Amino acid sequence: MCFSSQLTGLTFASAVGTSAVSFTALFSLFRWLDGSYARGGHFFKRMPVELQANIEQAPRPWAISRETSILIANLVRH
Repeated sequence: MCFSSQLTGLTFASAVGTSAVSFTALFSLFRWLDGSYARGGHFFKRMPVELQANIEQAPRPWAISRETSILIANLVRH
């Protein structure tokens, strides 16, 4: 495939992959809007306690910490 001037042989695989990713995204969106995995939702109640998310102890999404500084330093260096 590397030396081929046309990549039409990949059309089917590309369509299948795009369809699979789109289906997964739509299904995830449906479950999010449905509230099935939210606190009190159908699937949340069936989940073992040790696997349930503890929102109170979750880190803040935009908090600056030591790990954030290390990440930025590594991104800037490269």
